[in-house]
Amino acid sequence: MSPSPAFADISRLVRPHRVAVVGASDRPGSLRYSTYYNVRNNSVIAGGAVPVNPRYETVLGDRCYPHVSDFSGDPIDVAIVLVTADRVLDVVKDCAASGVRYLVVLSSGFSETGQAGRAQQEQMVRLARASGMRVYGPNSPGLANIADRVLLSMSPVAGADVTSGPVGLVTQGGGLGRALMQWMDRGLGIGLWCSPGNEADLDIADFVNHMVEDDRIRVIGAVVEGFSTGRKFLEVARRAREAGKPIVILKIGRSEYGQKTAASHTASIAGNDAVASAVFAQYGVVRVDDVDELGEALHLFSRALEVAGRDATRTCVYSFSGGTASLAADLVGSAGLELATFEPATSAALTARAPAFGFVDNPVDLTTKVFTDAELNRAMFELICNDPNVGSVLFAMPADYGENTVAVCRDAVEIAQSTGTLLIPVWMAPHYVSTRPRSYLGWGNSTPLGSSLGLALGAKVAAPDKLSVCFLGDAAFGQCGLELETAVRNKIPVLCVLVNNSEMTGYGDHQRIAEERFGLKALSGRYTEIGAALGAESSRITNPDEVAASIQKGIARVEAGAVVLLEFVTAPLRHRIAAATVFAS
Repeated sequence: MSPSPAFADISRLVRPHRVAVVGASDRPGSLRYSTYYNVRNNSVIAGGAVPVNPRYETVLGDRCYPHVSDFSGDPIDVAIVLVTADRVLDVVKDCAASGVRYLVVLSSGFSETGQAGRAQQEQMVRLARASGMRVYGPNSPGLANIADRVLLSMSPVAGADVTSGPVGLVTQGGGLGRALMQWMDRGLGIGLWCSPGNEADLDIADFVNHMVEDDRIRVIGAVVEGFSTGRKFLEVARRAREAGKPIVILKIGRSEYGQKTAASHTASIAGNDAVASAVFAQYGVVRVDDVDELGEALHLFSRALEVAGRDATRTCVYSFSGGTASLAADLVGSAGLELATFEPATSAALTARAPAFGFVDNPVDLTTKVFTDAELNRAMFELICNDPNVGSVLFAMPADYGENTVAVCRDAVEIAQSTGTLLIPVWMAPHYVSTRPRSYLGWGNSTPLGSSLGLALGAKVAAPDKLSVCFLGDAAFGQCGLELETAVRNKIPVLCVLVNNSEMTGYGDHQRIAEERFGLKALSGRYTEIGAALGAESSRITNPDEVAASIQKGIARVEAGAVVLLEFVTAPLRHRIAAATVFAS
């Protein structure tokens, strides 16, 4: 019998005492600048950041060292490497001589480029391992430990990654990983994200194993092109199953096209897809087909695992449309799941209260009677959520019926919260007459729907005593004019922070409303002008040094009951980093 595979201890990698950035730059807009900025200003690292680059004397005001070995302070745990591939081996030797424990190699140009690059990558690992160092990467975007605020990342928007939670995320591809990280805007709490690139040394299984052992992580998501050590992954999948931590995986390589692309991207071997699916099923790994499904599944698992004392797999399909209820129930059955069976007393009470032309055996269809009988929805929903056989309610909404839908959603969220029932809202219509139904469904024990501004409104309604903030780029801002108008009309104080990345003027939903109702012609006004026309207190800030003061003023006005829009323009990267830093602190 072969011994169990060994897993690397990466605790000091994700929680380092001191980090060096080799190749750090003082040039704003460069990835070498954003990496050092993230380590220095967006992280909480006790020993601080050390810039290393022979071209600079200082970086961001810090003394810069020509080599890691020139630094004489306490040992460096992690060295982030951002030099060209032909210079990496020299950096490895220097770090080895300095006692560095981990290399985070963001540089590309290794095994993903062909045989010569593979040989260089293998030599890099040999040199590192000979001195006891472990290698993360190469061809990696870095990692983000949100729970402990350690951002070893090149991303210029990493400072906005502040929503920590029970999800651990491992992705071979950095772009897909960043896409999933931005699910934080929809409320997904991610405690740790690792993207080890080519996996020359440390691989996906090492990071999944760390997440299995971290009590703060309860569900694990992965985007995988191929497995460097399949037996090692199977062992960690077994450990995750025993620990009760679901693994949800998006496995690339179903087709020949995907397999070829994976080989050129991270030098991964995708393997036989049918075998992969069979192994996943054997080890309880949940396979999904796209990024949206992965994000939704992770959100659902993270919420379901928070529901104490209930089996969330025992669900009730609930709707006010017969066709919608039937469709949802059919999909539940097709997925091999079972609908909950009501207690006899529950069934009798539901039958006595329901309209004669509805049905209540699960699925439950109350018909549009819920819109004319104000107490019907609350009474029925309470009966269902209080039934001991029901752990979750799949609330399928076919369309928006304005204020009626708002009332139904509000009741559903309040009752689900008070009874500890998992609420799974499914919004089917592409059109939103009112933003508030999806805002209400963006908090509590439910999965979020709608834009981040819509969610901010819902959060404010849910917790009136707390500050509600949304943080948007111009493209997202252009689609949520209805939300801003809703906030003003309903006097829901919220702070909307916009970073204008393109210096374009208003467009989309905002522009349409401003044009139709206030006569502002297309592309004729700035966002602040459109925001003011919609009724928000709007300010345009062009100096990054004024970000902190403007945010503090905005917070004061929101606390006084105002809807505030702050538009940061020019130097958008600096504005975004500055604003994110203010909120993070």
